[in-house]
Amino acid sequence: MNAFLYNGLIEHHRHKPKDHQFRYPLYVYGFDLGDLPEMDRRLPFFGYNRFRPASIHDKDYLDSGPGTIREKLDRFLAKEGFGDDVARPSLSPRRATSTMSSTP
Repeated sequence: MNAFLYNGLIEHHRHKPKDHQFRYPLYVYGFDLGDLPEMDRRLPFFGYNRFRPASIHDKDYLDSGPGTIREKLDRFLAKEGFGDDVARPSLSPRRATSTMSSTP
């Protein structure tokens, strides 16, 4: 499996109408689209197109039409003229949890 974790930092600083700033960590995970079925079989808390504490559903990505995320991505890229350029796409779901702290 080809999984990865991006570690980042979100920062904001506003000067008006009142000085305010905050900073908090952000963690975003990602994985190869081809690994989803294997992850579903091997990881007890991960589900691919089924309910689990952490799950990915094909219907939630790109469009509500039929097919896997990869199939829908390939159709979209082909329509835009980029179909042959992507060998191993990866997915980074946008639902990332983090703890926010504020500095007055």
